[in-house]
Amino acid sequence: MQYVLEELVRASRLSVDTVRYYQTRGLLHRPRRRGRRVYYDDSHLNRLRAIRSARASGLPLGLIGKLLAQGGELTSDAVLLLAVGKEAARQRHTGAEVARRLGIAPELVELAERLGLGTTSSDKARGYSDGELETARYALKLVRYGFPIPKLFALAVKHDRYTRRIVEEAVDLFNEHVRKGSTVKGREDVLAVARAFEELLPAVTALVAAHFQRTLINRALAKLKGRTPADTWELAHKTAAQAQLRIRIQ
Repeated sequence: MQYVLEELVRASRLSVDTVRYYQTRGLLHRPRRRGRRVYYDDSHLNRLRAIRSARASGLPLGLIGKLLAQGGELTSDAVLLLAVGKEAARQRHTGAEVARRLGIAPELVELAERLGLGTTSSDKARGYSDGELETARYALKLVRYGFPIPKLFALAVKHDRYTRRIVEEAVDLFNEHVRKGSTVKGREDVLAVARAFEELLPAVTALVAAHFQRTLINRALAKLKGRTPADTWELAHKTAAQAQLRIRIQ
């Protein structure tokens, strides 16, 4: 269907100035000119409706522009990619910088990468975030307490393999139940999907961390019980309860 500017404005519920501003920002592709008149079509109307919905959800125009530049449309995959990759905008560190900050040999970082535990070859240019650097500090703390590095790497690789399988199933669940549940009249509410992902990511991370911690503590306490004095076991039990409390608060 074709629209002149006045018809497009009415259908999109935006002002003439807003439509023209979006054009100058490159958010709206050029209309077709016929003589002295210009004509818009449904692709322009759908783009304006998508932008209006995105703006109503709080997304700034700059972010909307990046999405449109990446995928041409505000598709669910483009929005999800942006949600997943938000951390990429934060400070990044090379493997050499990570090694220097941790005070370890660069070969250790390279070994972790070869084992698939660090930045992989496909996204090596992305580097490591501040959060990943902090995680590496936790790993280094294990080494300083006497854990042998080869056995730590072996255990980490085993955990990584199990985690990847679980994550695949979790992603399938998200696609099957969250993404499909956000479809209205045959079209996916891309912003609702992105918001769901951003809310679910920390929730799932906290659930997994809490479960792993609880399982680890319970198993450790079970092994200690009967092998240590009662007062020592009680102290360990109390300390474990406090640690579990901290992870729930975070």
